[in-house]
Formats: sequence, C-alpha cells, structure tokens
Amino acid sequence: MAEQEKLQFGTIEEKDDVVVYEIPIAETNLVEAEQLEELKRKDALFFECQHYVVEQQIIRIFYKKESNYKKLKDYRHVSNELKKKAALNMLKIESLIGTQYTTLVHPENIYVNAEGDIKFAHRGIRSVFPKEEMNTAELLEELKRVLLYVYSSYQFNEISEKLAGLKFNEPIAESIRRVQSISDLKQILHTEQRSPAPPPIKQQAEKTQNPNKKMTLLSGVLLGLIIGMLVIYVIQVIPLNNEVNSAAAEGEAKSAENIEMLTEKNKEIQQLLDDNRTVMHAYRSTIVGDTEEAITQFESANQLDESAERTLMEQYIELDTVESLTAAAGLGEAYHIEVIKSLVAKNSDKAKEAILAIESSLAEVQIEQAWINKSYEEVVTLYDALADNKRAKLLAARSYIQLDDTDEAIKLAKDLDNKKLHITALKREKKLIEANDDLDKDEKEEAIDKIDDQIDDLN
Repeated sequence: MAEQEKLQFGTIEEKDDVVVYEIPIAETNLVEAEQLEELKRKDALFFECQHYVVEQQIIRIFYKKESNYKKLKDYRHVSNELKKKAALNMLKIESLIGTQYTTLVHPENIYVNAEGDIKFAHRGIRSVFPKEEMNTAELLEELKRVLLYVYSSYQFNEISEKLAGLKFNEPIAESIRRVQSISDLKQILHTEQRSPAPPPIKQQAEKTQNPNKKMTLLSGVLLGLIIGMLVIYVIQVIPLNNEVNSAAAEGEAKSAENIEMLTEKNKEIQQLLDDNRTVMHAYRSTIVGDTEEAITQFESANQLDESAERTLMEQYIELDTVESLTAAAGLGEAYHIEVIKSLVAKNSDKAKEAILAIESSLAEVQIEQAWINKSYEEVVTLYDALADNKRAKLLAARSYIQLDDTDEAIKLAKDLDNKKLHITALKREKKLIEANDDLDKDEKEEAIDKIDDQIDDLN
C-alpha cells in the first residue's frame, strides 16, 4: 500500500503510474485555482502534470509517472558510474533559478531510470507555493544533502538533521560535503574515477601517512598547546611554588605580603593552564568531529586567541543551525559574510529573522537585509559597492524587476548569463507594455511580438 512521504513542504505519494503531491491551502498563497495552470507547461526535467484538485483545505496535484523511472532510493546500490550520471543530471535543476518555478530537492521527489536520467515529480510556482524562490546557495546545500544520501548508507533525515556529526566512507562523499559551489560540485563528479583499482600496498601506505591537511594543522595547534603548558609549568609554576615556600620559611611577619602576591600570581597561572586544558579538549573534539562538544569547550574558556576563535567560528558554521550561525555572527564582522551565506541557504523565516538581527557595516550583509525588507531601491544602491559580487548582482536584477526597470534587469541578467532571469525581466516588460495607455493597439502588438521573439530565442 502506498504511503504518503513528508517533504520539506507538503506530502507526496506514488499510486501506480501517478504521483500525487498534497499541501494544505493555508501553507500556500493560492488565490484562484487557475494559477495552477502554469504547472501544465511541459519540462523535460519533470513528470507531466495531468490535473489538479483544489478542495476547501487541500490542494492535490497529479503527475504522470513514466514507467521506466523509479525513486532515487532504489538507485543507491548501483554502480558508481550510474550514480555519477544521475548526479550530474540532477544538477540540471539549477536551470530553475531565476524562473517562476521552484521544486523540492528531496529523494522522494526525484526519480531515475536505468540510463541515469533524472525526473523530478512535483514542480512548484514560487508565487503560490513555498519556497518563495530558489537561489544558488540554498540549492547547493539541498543538492549536497541528496548526493550524500546517494553516496552513503545514511537515511536522508539523518543527513538533514545530523550532518555535522556523520562520517562517510566514500572519499567522494567527503568532497561533496565540503564543496562551496555548484560548479565545484560538477567538477568533483566529472573527475570521479569510474572504477578505481585498489592501489598498490606501497601507495596505500603513503596515502595513510598523508592525513587531511586541516586535521594536520589542528593537530599541530594541539601539540603546541601541550608544549606550551609544559613550558608554563616548568618556567613559571615550579619556580613560583619554590618562591612561596622560601617566603614562608623566612617567617610570617616578613613574608605575609610576598606570599599573598605570589599566591595571586599563582592563581592567574593556574587559570591560564585551565584555559589551555579547555582549549585542548575543544581542539581534540574538533579533530574527532564532535562539533557540539568542541563548541561547548571553546565557549567555556575565559579567553580565546585568534586561531581558537576562528576554529570556534568554523564549528558554528559546521553545526549549521540558525542559533549556531547567530553565535558565529556575534564573534565579529570578520565572520559575517560566511554566516550570511549559510543563513541565506536556509531560506526560512527563522533564518531571515537572524539575518535582520545582525548589526553589520558590511554591504554584503546590508543588501540581504534590504532584500528581505523588500527595500528594492536600497538593494540597487548597495549593489554599486558590490558590482563584482554575483549574489549582489542577482538581488539587484530582481530588485530592478520589482521597480519596473527592466532595461537594467536585463543588462544584469546578461552579465550573469542567467537566461531564466532574462526571461523573467522580459515578461515583466510585456506586462508594462500591456498596461501602457500611451501606446495604441498596433504599437503594443509590435512591441510584444519583439519580446516574444526574444523569449523564444532564450528558451
């Protein structure tokens, strides 16, 4: 019997040759049922929408499942070559960015055939369904989670909720976990070897002796702390204890003041040693991948040096909750750009509130805040200081569309080589022409025909 599977938004269920997506109307922005007609436009990446039903409280959308496609979970144990084909085809979903459409990047919404071709079942309309939009940073994180599901034995909910603490046996999985862009993700998948033969024993030994560079650096820091503690103990603690004993031997009246001073100094050194032990524990937890324990230990230290503070920030980012990212932002502006990227990727109301709460003089932060507040003119103004920033350029282009300045929006869309964004700007221009009472019917038709030709060329 078919079961409903919960997605990020709504549920999905496979019934024979039909996939049914269901979502409460209260979770959408649906005004009229006719808004859903856009779902019937065919797209090679999606199953065809057969029909939809809008009831009093529920929307149900029916997609025709192609017989040679099976759910992604049925392809977790196939050859690496087939996984690679499917993974690369999955990245084509990036083409939705800048369009009116969205989707849910979730294993229950992704289907694969024996050739590695990909089809998504449900496709949303961003003006109607959550999410409000798709952006590159968010899509990257969603694709990483799905691909880690494909290249591991973990359940998808484990990856979504506990990624920071998981260990992966497949080298490609670790590479996917750390990747910072979709282009880098493509490169990793393209360069994956088909069926690598086991390396000679000598080579394996050499590889074992060459640990991860970052872990080596952290181990070096840890070793330095241990040596530092020994030096403090030998050079300061032992001589200080000797001084206290000598002062006591000289008689109470003469040495009371000296003993008090030396005792205070001893307390300071002991506090320094305690802090070093705490930080050592934190680094050890970082090395073994215990992110939450590392954060707890770093936070309990009275004082952190620059290296320890940077490692704490990285652990906050690794934990990747709104709370941990907010804490990372509190470490100072030097970390705000990295924090903002992670919060933007979440695309949730809670993450947006966290972005708005950050006090920062950085334009990269302020432009995200302006976009969330729908202060489109401010977005455009801030973009002047971030002209080489792709994210800022994207927000500026979208803001120009909202401000009905389609010429500037189109110019930025061309700079980004973003055809979908270009089409969105052209469609807005069409609406402006249709609403322009200064043009007669023939002028409108001529202008609209030209825009339609441009859209056809871009499709």
